[in-house]
Amino acid sequence: MEDAQKAKLGLVLDKLNLKPGDRLLDIGCGWGSMEIEAAKRGIHVLGVTLAEE
Repeated sequence: MEDAQKAKLGLVLDKLNLKPGDRLLDIGCGWGSMEIEAAKRGIHVLGVTLAEE
């Protein structure tokens, strides 16, 4: 399941065609898994969520 999730996030990032140094704003990011994967690619990330945890 974890591998499938990472593959899905990778596919989304590939489709966004973001390159190192680009910026990503994720509104409603939840636990931030997209942000983590994007940051690993050198993308500058800002995630906003209403979650308290």
